[in-house]
Amino acid sequence: MIIHGGTPLQTKVSATVNSHGDHRIGMMLAVAGLITAGDVTLQDELAMAVSYPEFLSDLKQVIS
Repeated sequence: MIIHGGTPLQTKVSATVNSHGDHRIGMMLAVAGLITAGDVTLQDELAMAVSYPEFLSDLKQVIS
């Protein structure tokens, strides 16, 4: 799947985002953080273990 967006994501200061315990939101925020200009910190990333415990390690393999 390729999604072409018109506006790049960016943060002028370091941003902290939180999944609030939702595994789907956590995975979306992790991917969004990869394409954001600026530093993004994800909190409550353990929520992803509900549906995809290996998500972060698999994501690291994809981006390396």
